[in-house]
Amino acid sequence: MDQRPTRQIPDDELAEIADQAQVWISKDGYVKTLRAGLVRAAHITGQGRSPFPLESPNGTRVELARMSRLWNRLGIVQEKGSA
Repeated sequence: MDQRPTRQIPDDELAEIADQAQVWISKDGYVKTLRAGLVRAAHITGQGRSPFPLESPNGTRVELARMSRLWNRLGIVQEKGSA
């Protein structure tokens, strides 16, 4: 597998492009927007699991700590799973 350099984009810019059509990939599958990937990651976290990082084809990577900041910024709520 190709080892591409990771591209760093500020949280402000990621929030701006969250709804733009762009494929984001993780080991959980792929989504068509960053917001969709963040919603899925929030759901996974709400179930007590840790989501895999999201990565765009251009090498932008979004890890869990950054996801958390973007959830707050975009108003994405983590739903807690029932015990």
